[in-house]
Amino acid sequence: MPEPNVRRAFIAFYVTLGLVVLLQSLGTALAASGLRTASSPNRHVLALAGLETLGALVFLWRPAVRAGGAVLLVTFAIAATAHGLRGEFPGAILVYAAGTIFVMAHGFAQRGDRPSIGLQG
Repeated sequence: MPEPNVRRAFIAFYVTLGLVVLLQSLGTALAASGLRTASSPNRHVLALAGLETLGALVFLWRPAVRAGGAVLLVTFAIAATAHGLRGEFPGAILVYAAGTIFVMAHGFAQRGDRPSIGLQG
């Protein structure tokens, strides 16, 4: 695959992953806040979703991809454990974590904004 196509595909994956995680965490925070229903807020879920939202925002800022990714991985681990303890399979969370690890490992090179996946120079 030519270099420009690899770059475009990586950036599309990175932005899509970041935006999906951001939107999902905002939705979770809204649900946990109790604003959608007359129920009382679930403060633990709200705090975790808030941290995940912050992590997604930092992750989407290219100079801080790895820092935001680290925050996301912590929140994913906590959420996956909580879902697992309730007998639920956290498939989507595991996919988000794998994508985050991929972006962190093969992310943007120190020079410029080129992804370093298989690109030399």
